[in-house]
Parts: sequence; structure tokens; C-alpha cells
Amino acid sequence: MLDEKDSKWQCYIIPDLATWTGAAGSKPYTPIEFYGTYEQAAARFQELRSEPYNSEEVPGARLTFGVQREDPPSAADLLHVRQGKNYLVDDYTRMASLNQSPEVMDILRQMRKDLGFDRVRVYEHGAMEENGNYTYLSIIFGSKSLSELMANLDMIGEIMEADKRIYDQYTAAREDAEVIKAEYEETLGQLADKQEEYEAEKADLEAKIAEASELIAQLEEEISSNYDLYLQVLAEEEALESDIQSMIAELERQEAANSITSTGTYIWPLPGYSPGSAYGWRMHPIFNEMRFHAGEDIGAPSGTPILAADSGVATVIPDNGNGYGNYIMINHGGGRVTLYAHMSSFAISGGASVSQGQVIGYVGSTGNSTGPHLHFEVRVNGATTDPKQYFNFG
Repeated sequence: MLDEKDSKWQCYIIPDLATWTGAAGSKPYTPIEFYGTYEQAAARFQELRSEPYNSEEVPGARLTFGVQREDPPSAADLLHVRQGKNYLVDDYTRMASLNQSPEVMDILRQMRKDLGFDRVRVYEHGAMEENGNYTYLSIIFGSKSLSELMANLDMIGEIMEADKRIYDQYTAAREDAEVIKAEYEETLGQLADKQEEYEAEKADLEAKIAEASELIAQLEEEISSNYDLYLQVLAEEEALESDIQSMIAELERQEAANSITSTGTYIWPLPGYSPGSAYGWRMHPIFNEMRFHAGEDIGAPSGTPILAADSGVATVIPDNGNGYGNYIMINHGGGRVTLYAHMSSFAISGGASVSQGQVIGYVGSTGNSTGPHLHFEVRVNGATTDPKQYFNFG
């Protein structure tokens, strides 16, 4: 059997200690990897050290670096990785075979230089303590030689420096947290102020919405009422047109029975007054919708005399609620008829023969009208035409 000081040590790596030790719910055990030199084992350790399962977020001991020999049999874990930290495992301090081995001490020194230790882990009577004075004392008093004591003191100093770095990081993090907390509280205060503004704006919007809803309800009621009026006026207009066509037919029968003499040309029925609302499609001044305008509206003061555009036979129609108020139709023969609406009164009677330029009535605002004016139409064979085409306004 070889002397302990001359024994050959092997390094080993356990990629995942949790599965090797048979942790609850673990998969089949991870095999131990053996390496003949420290350099090979250290390179493999550093490769595995970067794996995600060795991060700070993953609990439990994972990656392990250890040594063993076959004769005499001896083995110990030297380094564990747990939650992203390198832990020196000091169970070697209680094993004479490790403490008296220059090879193991060389490996520990090289590990401290290459891999670094963040913490010390102490196993005592089946229990484990971390980061206390007992840990450091157990390492110091467990040293079996001066060289081992010096090496352990170096390691303890390095671990204390790591602890100081961690404490400084903790202090900085706590200060940052206090700053963040102050900013958070300030933001909460600002949000509270904004909340009050939002609530006020919300109340204002709700009031405006209620006002708009009330207005919409009123408009819908008006629309419904106006629509009924529109249907009524439409029926009146249809009845008016039917009356006009019936009267034109009657005028044609009269023409067939009696000879009607006319000049064949027209004069303007309101001399000195210009055309206003023109023939064709327009926005109706009363009903506020597009409607076809069958004639020409000529504005003039109430009572202004209206002249017959040409000679012929007149039909007088008093206001019967059809929209045109008091109006006159003159049959000029040859299918030509002129119409004069919204008169205030008549100057002739029905069936009278009139000459071109004769006063037949007076401007008014009877029927559907917004003010005193003459509604003047020129029809040919019953169809409306644009009155202005028969006149030259220069």
C-alpha cells in the first residue's frame, strides 16, 4: 500500500449534485466525471459553471468539484456551486489524509486562484452552518500544519473580502431601494393629484354626455314630428300637382271648344324685380331638404301688381291648403300654361279672358311661404320648364 503522501489523487466533477444525491423528483443519477489532472477538471468545471441551472435563481447545490484516490480509499468534495455562488466545502479539514496531502493543498490553492470562493460551508455532526465565526474557527483550528494554516488564512481573507463586496452591494441596493421608494411615493402623490383631475374631467364629460343625450332625444322627437309634417306636405304637393294636371286637362278641353288668342311670347310678370330662387333642385327654405323647385321665385313687396305674361283664359284658385295659397293659371293655347302663386288677392275672376300685361292679382305670402313673393311657372304640355329661358335679363 502506498504512503498517503505519495498517493495519486484524481479530480472529479459531478455536473448536477441534486440528481446525484437522489433529490426528490430527480431523474436518473448524473454520472461522476473523473479527470487525471486538475487542469482538465478545472476547464470542465468552468464550462459547466456557465450553465443556466447554476444561476442565482435556481435553488440547491448543483455543480461539484472534488478529489479522490483509490489506495488508501479517500474522497471529499472541495467546491460546490449553489445559487450562483462558489462554496468552499471544509469537510477536508477533518480528514487527515487530505490535510497531510500536498497534492490536495496545491489543488485548493489553485482552485482559489482560478475559480475563487464566495462562501465557506461547514459540516458538523450532520448539520451545516454558513457564514458564522464558528465556520472560520473550525477551518483555522482544523489546520494540521503551518502551510495548511497559512493557506486557510488566505482563503478566509478572500472569503471575507467577498463578504465585504456582498455587503457593499447590499448597502448600495438598499440605498437604491430607498431612492426608488421615495420616487414611487412621489409618483403615487402625483397620480393621486391626476386622479382628482381625471375624476373632475370624468364628471364634466358625463354631464356633457347627459346634455348631448337629452339634445339627441329632442332632435329625434323633432325629426319624428318633422317627418310626419314632411309626409303631410308631400301629400299636399302630390295633391296640388294632381289638381294642376286636372286643371290643365280642363283648360285643354276649353281650348278645343273655344279659340284662344295669344302673342306666343312672354313678358316678365313683375317688371323691375329680379329672379330669386331659381328653377330646379334646391334646399327647401322651410323643410331644409333638397326638393325640386318647379318655377322661379320673384321677391317683391306685398301688394305689388302681378301682370299676365301673355294673353289667354284664366283659372282662379283660392287658397285651399295645398301650399300654393291663392294662385292663378292662364291657358295661352298650344299646350302653354303660366302659373302665379302665393297671391295676397285676385284682380280677375275665374274664366276671364286676359290680355298680355293685364294686372291679374297682387304679391302676397299665402300658402307655404317665408315672405312676400311671386312663384312663377311656365308649363308646356303639362310639364314644368325653366321660366328664365323665355326672357333676356341682359
